[in-house]
Amino acid sequence: MRIAFLVQGLETPRTRYRVRQYLPLFHKQEVETRVINIPRGTMRRLRDFRSLDEFDVVVLQKRLFSAFDFHYIRNKAKRLVFDVDDAIMVKPDAMPQESRRRRVRFERTIAESDLVFAGNSYLMKVIQGLGAKAILVPTCIDLNRYQASRVKSSGMEEPLHLGWIGSQSTLPYLRELKPVFRELGQMSVPMDLTIICNTFFDDCGIPVCKKIWSSETEVRDLMGLDIGLAPLPENLWTIGKSATKVVQYMAAGLPVITSPVGANAEIVQDGVNGFHAKDIREWVDRILSLAEHRDQRIKMGIAGRQLVEKSYSVQGVFPRMYEGLKGLVLQQDFAVKTEPEKELTAASGTAGLKTDQPLVSITIPAHNHEAFVQEAIDSVMKQSYRNIEVMVIDDGSTDKTWEKIEEACKKYDGRIRAVSHENQGLVRTLNLGIRLSKGKYWCQMASDDMMHERNIELKVNFLERNPDYDAVCSDALVLKEDLSSRRMMPEKSKPDPLQRKNLSDLFEKTKMFFPSLLFRKPVFDNIGYFDESMRYYEDKEMKLRLLMNCKVGYIDEPLLTWRSHVTNTSMDMVISHREKIIAYEKIFSLPMMKRHPLLRQKMLGKEYYKYARCLLESGQSDQDHSVAWYLFRSILFYPFRYHGYYYLMKWYAKRLFSL
Repeated sequence: MRIAFLVQGLETPRTRYRVRQYLPLFHKQEVETRVINIPRGTMRRLRDFRSLDEFDVVVLQKRLFSAFDFHYIRNKAKRLVFDVDDAIMVKPDAMPQESRRRRVRFERTIAESDLVFAGNSYLMKVIQGLGAKAILVPTCIDLNRYQASRVKSSGMEEPLHLGWIGSQSTLPYLRELKPVFRELGQMSVPMDLTIICNTFFDDCGIPVCKKIWSSETEVRDLMGLDIGLAPLPENLWTIGKSATKVVQYMAAGLPVITSPVGANAEIVQDGVNGFHAKDIREWVDRILSLAEHRDQRIKMGIAGRQLVEKSYSVQGVFPRMYEGLKGLVLQQDFAVKTEPEKELTAASGTAGLKTDQPLVSITIPAHNHEAFVQEAIDSVMKQSYRNIEVMVIDDGSTDKTWEKIEEACKKYDGRIRAVSHENQGLVRTLNLGIRLSKGKYWCQMASDDMMHERNIELKVNFLERNPDYDAVCSDALVLKEDLSSRRMMPEKSKPDPLQRKNLSDLFEKTKMFFPSLLFRKPVFDNIGYFDESMRYYEDKEMKLRLLMNCKVGYIDEPLLTWRSHVTNTSMDMVISHREKIIAYEKIFSLPMMKRHPLLRQKMLGKEYYKYARCLLESGQSDQDHSVAWYLFRSILFYPFRYHGYYYLMKWYAKRLFSL
């Protein structure tokens, strides 16, 4: 087996702890390894990554690439493993915050990776929530570098050595403890503070011992301490940080005092191998307690060392990592027991059955549909076409929808891939489903609708027989609450075949039931994903892009059932019309549409009128002059529609009589 590690810096802490210290163990297993430093610049990366296809596995460490660079790596790598030990989906600033660009890159990397190494249980939960296969690989230490557990035999007459190890970026966390050190300096207990770093500070109330960090002396410096300190503020970045310094303290046999945040709170068991401290008062009390009770320091130091030997040592974690990589190369599934054991937000699932049929990925977004989701899943699982990958994504439901999904997972013995995340809206949920899907074809189905038994079979057969078509749709039944039904597509508007004769037909006459579409997945690489800025018009905007760039077929059979009921997603018509204007303006700004100015004026004029009328009838026109502005635009763009003049006069009359 040959493995390439792509790292950011050959001597950075993450490379030392998550790559280099494992290399001797890989070599003992006769695994050939190569560590490649990621260069700056796309051209240099293209040059250095040319040979990635020579390796069985490529391990990408933490870096989030642009779409171009990542897809180059993904296409070169036979098997891609993503190694992440920090919450890299957020900006690690002084005030960490969500980053849309980082989030998109993170989700793309997770979705396209064959396996993910998660550095802590928080990241494990996030990754599993995205439906990816992951192994918990915490940041560990090599026990051979650390002596057995010990505590100094000195008594109270010698200074107590408090200690901290870290980098310039995390030193501000220690500075927050200056009030603690000043209060301790006013007491009779002799103590000092050792800082192992490349930058330091003074004037904290107790003597400061400054030790320049180096890999040769860090263990010796740690062994000279009595108590390890690990302060950490709680924010979006720190809850996903790995607890490297805590593990180092424990390996050196030190009791640890830490802020109860993220992985630190999991590893440090309050009162067992260290203490949790939430504020200045607790920090002072915990330090004084350990200073006065030598036996307690010894007991906690031994407990911490034992925990490291069991769960956070290179020797203990390597077999888990090696078996995961070996199983990936041999195309074998593997089950890894994670520590600590916790319930994850995703129920496990598998892809479709292994057959000669192309794989079809089906995404079912669900939100507060506990009454319907089970029936929807049942209709998908009863498809006559068997090679399907079913993914149900619960979009932050507040009822029992997730419980119903879990029941379905048990009912179908793991053949359903279930994902749960906080409410992000339908559009982001659909895009997530596309990114995570692995099939040749993709379709969606609402969690309150139903598929007819031969839905997938007939559509796949159509696309297999017609390779020049990019997607296919069908008719559907509308099921009302009184259980009466009717065909979705009126006889006069059936698109057979669903191709425009001209652009005007595309905007005005072409109709399709969008949820009935089965796409070839590469279509999304050509026309893009759903527009996440839209709330109600996302399907119609996607329909326009699809019909303008792709060839779409039609099957004149009702292959889905669409429920009409009071819990359907409610639509704000004002927002809907506004989004339609945005979609039209975006489409008519394309170079290919510059040749159709009359069509642009007609369609935008019509939508400006509808939006202004909706504002007027909804009563929102009292706040500003949007109604008048859009009516003027409507008349300017398409002066032959008398309705615009009528509603403009109506608006002026309303304003006049309200004065």
